[in-house]
Amino acid sequence: MSGSNGNDAIQSLREAVSAIDHNGLWISSNIRKIASYKQALCSSSHNDKLLFIAPHVPCSACAHCDKPCQGFRIAESDSSSAPKIQICHCGHARSRHSLTDIPEEKLNYYVRKAVDVETLFRCVSEETDADCRQVFYAVHNFLLRNFLSSHNLSDADILGLGLPPFEEVSIRTAVKHFLEYKYSDHPEKSFDLMKYIASLFLQCFDHWRLDVPAMFKSNLQSEAQFVDYRTWFARWFCYCNIPTFCDSLQKLDLTNIFGHKFTKVVYLTMRQQLLEKFRTDKAKLPSEKQSIILTDLPKFLAIFQHEVYDGDQVIWRSNFNVNTVDLIARKRDVSSSSSIASTSDSGLSFLTTKESVSEPCKADLGDSPMDSDATSPASNLSCEKPQEETPADSGPTNAGSTRASVKSKLREVVDQNLLEATIAEMDEENSRLPPELSLFITRDEEAIKQEKEGTISFHVISNLVSVIPSQKILKWLVELQNVFSQQLPRMPREYITRLVFDPKHKSMVLIKNEHVIGGVLFRLFSAQGFSEIVFCAVKSMEQVKGYGTHLMNHLKDYHVHKGVFHFLTFADEFAVGYFKKQGFTRDIKLPRLSYSGYIKEYEGATLMGCQLNRKITYTKFSLVIRRKKELFKRLYERRQAEISSTFYPLPCSSKVSSAADLPGVKEAGFKLCMDLKNPSDCEVLQAKLKIIFKSVKSHAAAWPFLKPVDKAEAFDYYDLIKDPMDLKTLSEKLRKGLYTNKRAFIDDMLKIFNNCRIYNDIETEFYKCANILERHFFEKLREVCP
Repeated sequence: MSGSNGNDAIQSLREAVSAIDHNGLWISSNIRKIASYKQALCSSSHNDKLLFIAPHVPCSACAHCDKPCQGFRIAESDSSSAPKIQICHCGHARSRHSLTDIPEEKLNYYVRKAVDVETLFRCVSEETDADCRQVFYAVHNFLLRNFLSSHNLSDADILGLGLPPFEEVSIRTAVKHFLEYKYSDHPEKSFDLMKYIASLFLQCFDHWRLDVPAMFKSNLQSEAQFVDYRTWFARWFCYCNIPTFCDSLQKLDLTNIFGHKFTKVVYLTMRQQLLEKFRTDKAKLPSEKQSIILTDLPKFLAIFQHEVYDGDQVIWRSNFNVNTVDLIARKRDVSSSSSIASTSDSGLSFLTTKESVSEPCKADLGDSPMDSDATSPASNLSCEKPQEETPADSGPTNAGSTRASVKSKLREVVDQNLLEATIAEMDEENSRLPPELSLFITRDEEAIKQEKEGTISFHVISNLVSVIPSQKILKWLVELQNVFSQQLPRMPREYITRLVFDPKHKSMVLIKNEHVIGGVLFRLFSAQGFSEIVFCAVKSMEQVKGYGTHLMNHLKDYHVHKGVFHFLTFADEFAVGYFKKQGFTRDIKLPRLSYSGYIKEYEGATLMGCQLNRKITYTKFSLVIRRKKELFKRLYERRQAEISSTFYPLPCSSKVSSAADLPGVKEAGFKLCMDLKNPSDCEVLQAKLKIIFKSVKSHAAAWPFLKPVDKAEAFDYYDLIKDPMDLKTLSEKLRKGLYTNKRAFIDDMLKIFNNCRIYNDIETEFYKCANILERHFFEKLREVCP
């Protein structure tokens, strides 16, 4: 193509490219311009098409040269003297850059691809964002290298970041599992509604535009997360965004190629933007769809958020099977109706009204149905006792289930008859001796005993404005306010009163002799997946009796029942020790975006968090652990009695080929896990360790540990750390074959993380990277060397 038509086409293309918005994303008008440009070129003559693609066709005469010509470019010396001859800069005529005997359909394909190459070249020069420009450049070079290739270009690793799909279980598959997991037992009409909402959610997710990394960085907590997001963005930009105008590449749906890891990074931002978009454009929505989109969709997003960040996350498993999921547990998680209930054998009452009252939250994003049965005072305190619900994956809750759990774990290593005899002996002694004579007494032993006797009880109450509180509820709230005021003298009394009687807050009170002797004030943020503990106190005269531990365990069970699995609290210097004993740490597992702006911050206090496990019944957890400790102690003593023999050392002249030849080793039950004299076994071990090391080294959180600590950056590091270790040193030892067993490799790897935690404060990025990488290391270790 030549003359003014070619210049007009190039100008049209330049205008389309220059109209890219600030995120490097194409709007529909620009895509239409490029599509019409391609259509106009495909409608031109055969020779004009060959001329148009000539700059991208290699010279046939230079095929065997050292530096073959990759495309037709008019020689500068020839352009003025004989422009009609059109000699390439390689010295050959344009005909050497033409394709012969090519069908018209295939020629049109090359024409469209040439437009894509030119478009991408303009994008590289016009784009201002570095990440977008880098992806544009990579795709442009890829199309140039594969211009005459006829295979599916979408099957190639364009960016060197892997091939799609990038995760085993896609978002679309997880949403399908989510529907089966949460709503398969619902009425058909309700299930069809959820299917429609799920399809709407997937459609919105597929068309959602990711923010460029430079703009999204403020939403991330660490540099490691920023590195991960840049990778996800590059993959999305290449396979989901660029193909909207570059039809040489197949456009892939975001929900088909990304999965759980990607969703955890972007879900909160996507959810917030999606809800804001619907609220802003609600006038444009069809009237019959407004209720679904503005009411039911936020609830769907809130429940799905729980499956993204918390919960048992079964929907993200490749072997998901709805038949293996306990329907009772699913009903508990999604139940939107409230009922009067009390837990059997625990004394914990859930005082609720039959009217469902949702607790509002600051963001007004729609409450999760998991929190729709808001606790409120009731005039009638008589509670109907329902059937006890036990989730299929919950932990042991009594001695019988404990016995079954222990037996299943020990059957492979302990003789079954010995196990049965030991458990029978324990049961007989425990029936004759009181619990306080046990060798393993727990902090909440006395509190559990008093609860069974009815001396103490636990209740969840609140001061909702939708009903008239009973006199007993008001009395308990006033007494709780007095307990907080006495035990927390630095807190203003008016502030405590306002929060205790605030309808948005709930209280778990500890009742003894019809009076409140302690309690916890908390606020549920079900949509965000956490609960804030505001105040926690027990009367000074009632302390050191295990009440505080048992109170917190009841609170944990209550939140597991509600489907909320994170606690957050600001603890002062006097409360940090207590919360540490209850499983709270300063290493917050919840993403900062989930709680930032929701919880109250206190000057001079420490933010602590606790992650709950739905498989544990916390009020009976200490009893289970005590029983297991006692069982293992008895088994150990029996084993010691069986092998109590004296073995004398070998004379100095004796030769020992392995540790198993030493006297008494085999009798003690020692087994060699690997015969290191066998070269094939050593090679297998080295191969497994290399797989684990490669996975750890390539992790996003590994960057602080890649090389030894530079003394110029940390001058006192080697004064404090006497046995340093890093991934580079570990790699050298692995390359030389110095790890003859798995234990030595694990010790060196843990030395890296422990040294980091010793030298750095818990709030630092290095400390967090050590925790993240350590978890990844153990996951990979269990996978490769179970």
